Amino acid sequence: QNDIIEANVALSVRTDKLICAPENSHDAYTAEEIHKLREVLEAEDDVYARIIRLDLCLVVRIGELEAMKWEDVDLERRTVRIHAQIVKRRRNGKGTFEYVQHTKSGKYGNTELGKRKLKLNNRAMDVLREQKRLNPSGEFVFMSRNGTPLLTNKVNDHIKRYCAQAGIRYLSSHSIRVSNITSLFDHGVAPTKIQVAAGHSDIRTTNGYCRSEICDEIDPEILEKAL
Repeated sequence: QNDIIEANVALSVRTDKLICAPENSHDAYTAEEIHKLREVLEAEDDVYARIIRLDLCLVVRIGELEAMKWEDVDLERRTVRIHAQIVKRRRNGKGTFEYVQHTKSGKYGNTELGKRKLKLNNRAMDVLREQKRLNPSGEFVFMSRNGTPLLTNKVNDHIKRYCAQAGIRYLSSHSIRVSNITSLFDHGVAPTKIQVAAGHSDIRTTNGYCRSEICDEIDPEILEKAL
């Protein structure tokens, strides 16, 4: 049984000669920076701090977290279903944000692609239990004061402020995803497992996110250690 995820789709990939791509387009936080950022976030009583804390525990896109509803969360089984996202669209010349029932991988053609169920570590469970206590009846897990889902630009604004408090460089929510994928590689998780957990349709995309020197060791004991 997969210790990390339960996927809705089967993927066939070759990983026998997988080599991490050079760092050229996405930067990642260091382990020390993640530690300092977590210290700041855990001292904050704010919905943005909580969504960022959860983001640090999963290899999901920030739009997928923003679209997460309570019906997607199973606290008893310690899982969360990822199947939708909040996206920015242009309507009548204006930018709007919409909830769509597919992930980025399913944008074209097969909308089931990239949908998956992820297991939650203890840190993730702490955040979700806290959020459930504070927002027990909201449709979305993380909501603004006016009852709408959180938006990525606002999340990134808060990350920038928290990074300043922590005395570390600012990197966006996308770089948190890069950092988490790299950490899973570093802890020996099979690249194919990371690919499905991250919702990538192509193993080369997963490989391109890795900022590690060694990518092909396998170790099933990962969630509590890595994220």
